[in-house]
Amino acid sequence: MATLTTVTVPNIGVFAQIPVTEVLVAVGDAVQVDTPLIVVASDKATMTITSTNAGVVAEVLVQVGSGVSKGDPVVTLVPPGEDPPAAAPGAPGSTREEAAWRR
Repeated sequence: MATLTTVTVPNIGVFAQIPVTEVLVAVGDAVQVDTPLIVVASDKATMTITSTNAGVVAEVLVQVGSGVSKGDPVVTLVPPGEDPPAAAPGAPGSTREEAAWRR
């Protein structure tokens, strides 16, 4: 079984529950360190949250419209070269088409 790594929202300053405006990855996507994962926007700033690890997206844990704060999980990754677990049908970001639609 693959060892999952959870990528979380880094320190984004004084913002709390800032809305997710874009989800840029889907289950099965390969990401590197600093690959953009989501975009969040407040009335004062727009920020791109990037990956802190390399791997393959096993699960997308946020969706457009949800609010995130420092420490909230964004995605889970499996190490490069390992197979991700199958996504549950209907799970957010479970298909590339859903991810493309959200872009």
